[in-house]
Amino acid sequence: MPLIAQEIPKVGLVMEEVKIVRWFKNVGDHVAAGEPLLEVETEKSVVEIEAAATGRLTQILVPVDSRAIVGDRVAWIESAGAHGAAGAQGAGTTAPAARTSDPKTVGPTPPAPVAARDGERIRGTPVARKLAAEHGIDLGGIAGTGPGGRVQLDDVQRAIGAQRTPPPAAPALSPMRRALARAMTTSHATIPQFMVARSVEWTVLQALRAELSARVRWFTQPFTE
Repeated sequence: MPLIAQEIPKVGLVMEEVKIVRWFKNVGDHVAAGEPLLEVETEKSVVEIEAAATGRLTQILVPVDSRAIVGDRVAWIESAGAHGAAGAQGAGTTAPAARTSDPKTVGPTPPAPVAARDGERIRGTPVARKLAAEHGIDLGGIAGTGPGGRVQLDDVQRAIGAQRTPPPAAPALSPMRRALARAMTTSHATIPQFMVARSVEWTVLQALRAELSARVRWFTQPFTE
């Protein structure tokens, strides 16, 4: 079955980055096109992202509390829609049916990762092992898409993308607070700032204060005949 990429759509005019708040489905669950699949936090609100296709959720690429950019692939959905459409064409379309029934000829979509692998030895290509070592990634935690669950270069690159970390200052601020800080910075840079100063003669005020203090003492002192 072909894999359909679940991407982050552009919801707002200024939306660039989102934070994954919640996944409504787990890997292996059935999803329907149009139903809420995940919840993300933008700079202005929390919105739900609908599933791009009907099928089985095979892989989540971006976990909860991680960030993604508009257009990023965050999950893979295994959909049977293409096969169903090909089968409905009838026997007169033998060539297209043969192409869709052969998993090796279904577009450039990657194969489903092998969940169960032999734990005695982690299989991976040399270039995949080298890249994983450079980025400090455990090869055993990557689901390989090669023959027999062999970890390939693309698998390691996807794992690196899933572990992408934001700038150091990003975790301290939510998208909403960053939008507020940006608006305040823009306001400070575009609106003129000025101060008002005034000179005051304190001599008269000091004399008035001394007179008031004397009267207060006179009224508060004990009365004696």
